[in-house]
Amino acid sequence: SLADEFEDVPQGKDPLTPAKPGDILLKSSDEKYHLDKEKHTRYRTGVGKLLYLAKHSRPDIANAVRELSRHAHCPTDAHWEAMCHCIRYVRGTPTRGLLLKPVGTWDGKDKSFKFVIRGRSDSNYATDRDTRRSVTGT
Repeated sequence: SLADEFEDVPQGKDPLTPAKPGDILLKSSDEKYHLDKEKHTRYRTGVGKLLYLAKHSRPDIANAVRELSRHAHCPTDAHWEAMCHCIRYVRGTPTRGLLLKPVGTWDGKDKSFKFVIRGRSDSNYATDRDTRRSVTGT
């Protein structure tokens, strides 16, 4: 599991968000800043596990994980720290995620029965410094 495989991620106060507010991950073309082979493999593993969670049960981390996955080919220490932050967020918020909880049952006959679906969106405006594109999320 994510908690077992990344138990060495430094503990501390649980983050309130999956990514640090205002933190923009930049790519680095200078190889001296890239992670070593072992840490790079762990980074890709961690991001893969976070992608699985984002897709199946934790849409609240989707934008943060998307940003992490954009740098899977050459992550730096800044990317590693951002991944650790997201892992701490997930471990610290086990009750968050998709929850389908009906408030009643529908027999199929009552035409006035109302289905209620609630959600929220996470987005930004032109924060990608390479392309100046905006991002919309879940």
